[in-house]
Parts: sequence; C-alpha cells; structure tokens
Amino acid sequence: MLAGGGDITGAVRAALAVADQAAGLGLHGAEMFALHDAVRLGAADLVADRLDRLADQIDGALAPVLARHAAAYVARDPMVLDVVAKQLEQLGMMLHAAEAHAHTADAYRRLGDPRRAQPSVTRAWALARDCQDDSAGEIKVRTPALADLAAPGL
Repeated sequence: MLAGGGDITGAVRAALAVADQAAGLGLHGAEMFALHDAVRLGAADLVADRLDRLADQIDGALAPVLARHAAAYVARDPMVLDVVAKQLEQLGMMLHAAEAHAHTADAYRRLGDPRRAQPSVTRAWALARDCQDDSAGEIKVRTPALADLAAPGL
C-alpha cells in the first residue's frame, strides 16, 4: 500500500521490517519474499548480501534465483538479469519476471545500448499485460520497475 501511494522509501522500510520479523521467527521463506520485495522496489543494494546468504538456507530453485536477481540488479548486469527473468518465467512468477525483464532493459540502456534493451522491453510489456484481466491490452500493473513501461514499437 505504501508503494502504491508513492511512498517507495516507506515501502522499503516496511519490507525490511517484515524481513527482520520473519527472520526472528525462523520463517525463511517469508524473509526471502520480503527481501525480494525490497529488490523490486529498487533497493537491491540493501538486501543482496542477505538474500545470497539466505539462498543457502532454503531448499528449491527459487531462493538462488531471487539472490541472483538482487546481485545482478546491483551490478546492473543485463546478461544475468536476462537469465534471471527467464528463470522467473519458468517458475511461473510472471510479474516478477516482467520486472526482471524491465531491469534488463534498463541495464542495457545504462550501457548505451537501447537496441539490445528492446527485446526485454517487449517481453516485460507482454508479461505485465498478461498479469491482468484487461481486454484493451493496456498495462495497469504499476510497480517501480514497470511504472514507465510503454507499449513496444514495431
């Protein structure tokens, strides 16, 4: 709700507080998701190391993928972000995958390569569009990563 109201800083603080509470209760899965919410809110630098350590404590494929997402976001590594986005798709986490594709596009743009960003923009847009029930094809999902996502050109 904080992020939806435009208070990203407050939302990050809340996610970190939830992660700390979950850790104190030994709820590593809840801690992992709260930490990844901080990544999704643009604060990967605050949680990347913690997610990496947590990935060693949680069984399954998801925790390492979320840890790689955080590390690649901090490093602005478009190649790893692209791999992570595809892994999130395979895990059925389509909104998270859309955000990771948007992060990939942003990383390519920061490297001065908008041409290589375009496939990630297209995929992010398609996944975000599919995360809602809207026959008009407009994207109504709004997260920090997807907020400025426009329909891709031809």
